[in-house]
Amino acid sequence: MVSQGTVRRESGMGSQIMAAMSYLGILALVPLVTNGRDPYVGFHARQGLVLWVWEVVGGL
Repeated sequence: MVSQGTVRRESGMGSQIMAAMSYLGILALVPLVTNGRDPYVGFHARQGLVLWVWEVVGGL
């Protein structure tokens, strides 16, 4: 019988902080540049940039 290993996602506190930073306006570029290959951080960074662009457009 083959034992099945569990797949664990490596998402430490650094990834969570970078994801949170993604929603601080233009600072979303920092996580995108530094941890853009991490799917978790990349998703939040792109979403933060889209929200920031909408805020800028809406403020005009």
